[in-house]
Amino acid sequence: MTSSDYSGGSSGLTSLLPDSLYGSDFDSNAADFKVVGEETKNGVDCIHYSDTTNLGVGGAALGVARTFTADLWVAKTGNYPVSGFYGYSASAGGQSGSWSYSFEITHVNDAAANAITAPTNVTAMPS
Repeated sequence: MTSSDYSGGSSGLTSLLPDSLYGSDFDSNAADFKVVGEETKNGVDCIHYSDTTNLGVGGAALGVARTFTADLWVAKTGNYPVSGFYGYSASAGGQSGSWSYSFEITHVNDAAANAITAPTNVTAMPS
């Protein structure tokens, strides 16, 4: 049964929000991520983590070929996520598909890129 309820509290959409995906995919699997190096990502000195689990093995017994990739870059100073990729691809019976998402935090500490101009076509509340 589908739902046309697209409100902020809709459980169908809530699970697809970045804060939900990040927590369930990266944070809850933190023990599976291993350090693969130190890199500069988006102009920020980072530690690069990669998931080293082999999630594709389980499907082989069912005739499903699966691959899994997860990478995360975390700022060395501030310990915040800078970039990440999480995804699967699979094929079985001549059909294939994939699912993934990624994020990029850019222009960190760039005052010009992060400037917010107050709107002029609104009335401040209370007025």
